[in-house]
Amino acid sequence: MNTGEIIRKTLGKNFCVLAINFTWVICVCSFDSSAQCLTAPFGQKPAATQTILQCNGTYQTMSDGGFNGEYTKLNVTVGNTYSFKSSESTDFITISNEIGTIAFVFDTGAVSWTASQTTVVRFYTHSIKGCGSDNGSKRRREASCIAPGNYGTPTVYYFSCPASAGNPVVSAITNTSATISWPAAAQSSQSHSYEFELRTSGLPSPTLEGLVRKWATPGGVTFAQVTGLNPYTTYYVFVRVKCGIGTSATYSAYTSSNFFTTR
Repeated sequence: MNTGEIIRKTLGKNFCVLAINFTWVICVCSFDSSAQCLTAPFGQKPAATQTILQCNGTYQTMSDGGFNGEYTKLNVTVGNTYSFKSSESTDFITISNEIGTIAFVFDTGAVSWTASQTTVVRFYTHSIKGCGSDNGSKRRREASCIAPGNYGTPTVYYFSCPASAGNPVVSAITNTSATISWPAAAQSSQSHSYEFELRTSGLPSPTLEGLVRKWATPGGVTFAQVTGLNPYTTYYVFVRVKCGIGTSATYSAYTSSNFFTTR
């Protein structure tokens, strides 16, 4: 055999053509099984080029009931990051240019890729070995995208002020003092403070009748030491949750009345 120029052309993943002194010889070649797959014996499905409707990270079906050895065309926009997957997790995925000559990214199960230009790509699926084709098992090709600065649709949590504090308990009662405590409100946090009123008669805010004292504890504090009381006097205690500060603060309902009498 003369030394002549050797040219190799790829015909899929497992075959090549050698030109030895310009005589074409078909041979079996060994290629890396992890390389891209750009063959498509079953062609394109669907016939129309697809577009992701919402670029928010949610997967959308590009082709349903497809085969391995087939591709879907997809419009992509420069700067967007795209993710591609098959409904069959063992499928081998290749993303190429529009005419299927340059692979941009490839892997098993799923791939991600950021578009460097606004163009059309091919989204191939194959079996993991040898760029295999299979028309006996159908699968979905799915894709999603994220635009620059858009990290998907956020999950928004709405928090409201707890409905009520726990009913107050009075202890350590003397002739001029007492300790008032109460269970923390359900679903409370350290940012919640508590406001309580001490009265000799009447109902809690906004009435002023019988109001002796009204004040708030720091966030998360669920007790108060009360001094300067009159002996042999009955006092009524009301507690509510305070959420927030200043004019933007909101409040729970007051607890039911609890009372005690100094000694």
